[in-house]
Amino acid sequence: MTPLFEHNTQVKSLFQLPRSDYLNELALEISRQSSKLGGILHPITRKAILKLFNQIDSYYSALVDGQPLSLLDIQNAVKKQYDNDPQKRKNQKESINHIEIINSIRTILKSNPSKKICHMNFINWLCSAFHQNPLDPHLLMQNSHFKDYSIGSLLHIFEETFDPDKFNMLQKIMAMSASHYCLLKFHPFLHNNPAIVRLFSVAFVNKIGIDGEGLWSLSRGFANHRFYNSNFFKEQEMSSSAALTKHCEFFLEMVLAQIDFSRNILEPKNFEKRMTQYVDDLDKRGELPPQTANLLIAALLQGEINREEIPHITGLSEDSARNLVSKCLEKELLSAENPKATVVLKFPVEVVEYYFPNLYLVK
Repeated sequence: MTPLFEHNTQVKSLFQLPRSDYLNELALEISRQSSKLGGILHPITRKAILKLFNQIDSYYSALVDGQPLSLLDIQNAVKKQYDNDPQKRKNQKESINHIEIINSIRTILKSNPSKKICHMNFINWLCSAFHQNPLDPHLLMQNSHFKDYSIGSLLHIFEETFDPDKFNMLQKIMAMSASHYCLLKFHPFLHNNPAIVRLFSVAFVNKIGIDGEGLWSLSRGFANHRFYNSNFFKEQEMSSSAALTKHCEFFLEMVLAQIDFSRNILEPKNFEKRMTQYVDDLDKRGELPPQTANLLIAALLQGEINREEIPHITGLSEDSARNLVSKCLEKELLSAENPKATVVLKFPVEVVEYYFPNLYLVK
């Protein structure tokens, strides 16, 4: 550690990696399970689900920040259909910005895997992107608990301590959890610090390759744990190695729980059963025929379906198959780039509670 910090026990307790056998076990399991998650589904299906999970992450991030939106509000915002209420419209635009930042993070790290996410330049970019403005130096603050150190000095030691490029896989996962705690405690962002820190952790997850192709949500984990919003993170709590370890245990348990949740709901056989149940309900209401299930399941497994294959898949005549596709497109169960293009799955709010039970809070 830089000599400047050696004699400050509070700083030293923040800028370090935790060590325990239990944390090693959690990190190892996260590494194993996340690698399995990305390969569960066809890449085209996975891409469609990724769009939904981006919306889910935005939904839960807004919930954690006390600015709740419905999933329908967010899907409407994706279509640029904003609410007339000024506050809700503002929240919708912020939710879209959240999604765009996540997509930008993935694009940046895909094109440049060696990107230094712990460097001040990346952290400045993240802050600027969140506030949708060129970086205003007043958006960075000097935490009163660390007034003897400049933000630049703290961010320098932050990079020195947590840069994942110098670690093995288990250490990278430890650094991910510890860096989250560190940023929460020394609070470098004047406004919306927790929200920006969550986005930084999204970047860390993607940087070290445990994102499962984007098929689990960090914000969902935080929102579903009251612990995250409890006294644990109140400003008056002193930093300590014990507090760091406690946080990292919580953080890694939460990550593993989210990966396990996604792995279970995305398992194809279970997914097929839920699709069939959804179509059964539509059939009972006279909205779609039972053959719809065959079409949706085929799209799930194959990623995309050529239209000439649909009569064979469904057992319907060509006219009936065309009519079925039209209804599925109208209900946004499928999407296509043009009237003759292949069809792929789509996930409107109506199907989410069927296909992905407990993924979000249905009111």
